[in-house]
Amino acid sequence: AFNKIQSWSTSMSTNGFIRRCFRNYRLYHNADPYSQINSYWGDFGISGENGEYMNVKINHFRNILTHIMNMIFSKLPIPKSRAKNSSAASIESVEICDALLENLFQSKGGMATKHLRKASELSMVMGTGAVLMEWDSGGGEEYIKDEQGRSYFTGDLRIRSLGITDFYVDTSIQDWDDTNWVIVRESINKFKLASQYPDLSERILSEKNNDRLGRTFDMFDRNTTDEIYTYKFYHKKVNGLLPDGRFCYFLENDVIMYDGENPYGDLPVFLVKPSEGLGTIYGY
Repeated sequence: AFNKIQSWSTSMSTNGFIRRCFRNYRLYHNADPYSQINSYWGDFGISGENGEYMNVKINHFRNILTHIMNMIFSKLPIPKSRAKNSSAASIESVEICDALLENLFQSKGGMATKHLRKASELSMVMGTGAVLMEWDSGGGEEYIKDEQGRSYFTGDLRIRSLGITDFYVDTSIQDWDDTNWVIVRESINKFKLASQYPDLSERILSEKNNDRLGRTFDMFDRNTTDEIYTYKFYHKKVNGLLPDGRFCYFLENDVIMYDGENPYGDLPVFLVKPSEGLGTIYGY
């Protein structure tokens, strides 16, 4: 899996894609797009022979994109389901589905809308954003404890927005529908992760916050945090080859929490793009 990630990194660096993303990221925060110094707050300066001028950087880039985002999300409609036929069971299913969609988009702080907006913002700045939608078995309410005192929960839908350096694909693919696999990188507290996998707790807690790619848009130092990167490899079902698909959940030091069939059968990652790119799955 890490060979695939390294291949992605090499390809995206060689063609200048990552360099463009970092340039746009700095512009979006009103920083010098070509400076190697993290001067995010260097918005004012003094010039002139006697210091009689004040230089001010005006962030037109962010201003324009913010206006576009506000127009898009000012009245975001709630999706509605539709029955395939007029049977009573289908009609009843529509009512249940509509209630779930309304709960997803309006309650819980608008979880779906929040992450969709974030993915859209990332796409406006970098050309592509993504949304990860999966089932969190550790979410929801506790309903039972086993003999060892471990808790089990009802589970809940989990939605997260992904930046361009948080998911990796085969860069030679030009259409997302032709993509067979995706690797997702996420940050999680290692103590929480160790509690979920007690048999691997010692190895999880020894994990250091090392990023093999060295590519991230974090604005602050991660060396003192308890957060570590986890990786999820999803492969969709392929008839005759992988009839159940494949899902692997692992860390950088070869700690594997799960390796088995893909519970979704497909890729639970959805791209958000301002427009389609030519010769690539990434947008423009």
